[in-house]
Amino acid sequence: MLLYNSQNNPPPAARKTFCGHLAISSIWLGIIGFLIIPLLLPSSFPTPPCILIWWVFCLLLALAALLGAKKSPSSVRPWAFVGILLNVAILIFATWLTYTTHQHPFIAYRVLCQSNLRSLRNGIVNYRLDHNNVYPPPDQWCDILNREFGPDERMFVCRSAQRNDKGRCHYAMNPDCEPNSPPDIVLLFETKPGWNQYGGSELLTFDNHNGKGANVLFNDGHVEFIKPKDATKLKWKAEANETKQPVSR
Repeated sequence: MLLYNSQNNPPPAARKTFCGHLAISSIWLGIIGFLIIPLLLPSSFPTPPCILIWWVFCLLLALAALLGAKKSPSSVRPWAFVGILLNVAILIFATWLTYTTHQHPFIAYRVLCQSNLRSLRNGIVNYRLDHNNVYPPPDQWCDILNREFGPDERMFVCRSAQRNDKGRCHYAMNPDCEPNSPPDIVLLFETKPGWNQYGGSELLTFDNHNGKGANVLFNDGHVEFIKPKDATKLKWKAEANETKQPVSR
């Protein structure tokens, strides 16, 4: 009777089981990493190298399964090939995403900043509806909206500016904008870090986005990324001959 040395030459059934487990593990670990790990990271940050190492490990598992399956039944090989192809595809995508985000991080930060302004505007509108169609007092607007949002103050922070400055709020309110002001009047805009800041063009800054521009929220609710050359076109006060807009509840 032919006896197998369990340490040096495992029987085909054992080899098949072990290699099959490696192949299946590489597939599931790759999928789990792709679905779960990015959710644990800030959406504006690129994929760090430690996450890429995860998929390299999954790829090595699949390669080990393929190499170990040479002398075992062929049923293991397709799973090993699937694991290799899956993890190679994930690695290529994650590497591309990392490179793109590293090369153009300001795009992601800009979108997050615009989302902040829209969320702050929702809070201002809710305050107006509850207080006889008036906006929050300019010298208290952060305090008032902060009570509405609770302890989470992320809406007040521009992530692009936060890389260099840990200020509490990177936005200011235009005190000359009222609910019935024209729709193209500036309501909120980017500024240096502070709290309850209000004013006009003297507070507007383009430094938060590396001098490329600043996000501005207008009275009608739309947000624009204004370049420095277009700053003089912003309207901070209604003209004397402009008709005020009706405010709907």
